[in-house]
Amino acid sequence: MSATRTARLERSLLLFPLPLLLVVFYLLPFFGVVSWSFTLPETGFGQYQRIATDPAIHDMLLRTLRLCLTVSLLALVIGYLLAYCWVFSPPFWQRMVEICVFIPFWISVLVRAFGWLIALRSNGVVNDSLLSLGWIDHPLQLTRNELGVVIGMLHFMIPYALFPLLSSMRQLDQRVLLASRGLGAGALRTFWQVLLPQTLPGLLGASSWSSCSAWASSSPRCCWAAGRR
Repeated sequence: MSATRTARLERSLLLFPLPLLLVVFYLLPFFGVVSWSFTLPETGFGQYQRIATDPAIHDMLLRTLRLCLTVSLLALVIGYLLAYCWVFSPPFWQRMVEICVFIPFWISVLVRAFGWLIALRSNGVVNDSLLSLGWIDHPLQLTRNELGVVIGMLHFMIPYALFPLLSSMRQLDQRVLLASRGLGAGALRTFWQVLLPQTLPGLLGASSWSSCSAWASSSPRCCWAAGRR
């Protein structure tokens, strides 16, 4: 019994630094910010009253929510397709997907934001390519609007959706999919009844991770929508 208690004590001591770090670097700053909301610039509930009554703040929150939901949904769809292609592709194409998706993580967030701002402007590479191909007659307005924000944020959020989905896809038994097709199930039925249920945990993780990241990415949104009222 003494050995069991000693082992439990050792495990508790090993785990103790983690909750301590959470309390010091997360809970204390969080409650500090909450207390400031009731005291700055003056004591009371004025800040929350303004949030509840100001139409401009309501419009901003609804617009942000719409953008985040749109980007999260698109990131899930594209991330799911990329994860599926990654798992069921030859090694060469797996490496290509990794290069295209993972390398941007080595670049600063602001550098990527300004890079998209330059690429999407009227004389940027996107408009120049479309004009040279004859697909458009005049440059499209891809910056300083919600479309530019969605395009830029989507590039940021796809990796956050892809990582959890890859984890689920790697654990997928491909023989189950082959058995489903062999028993006469079509591609759509195989997806809904076989593939989707087995990858649902990764899909839920990807949705929560990408939506939280989209909601928190304020700096890139400011770059892409600067000057827009």
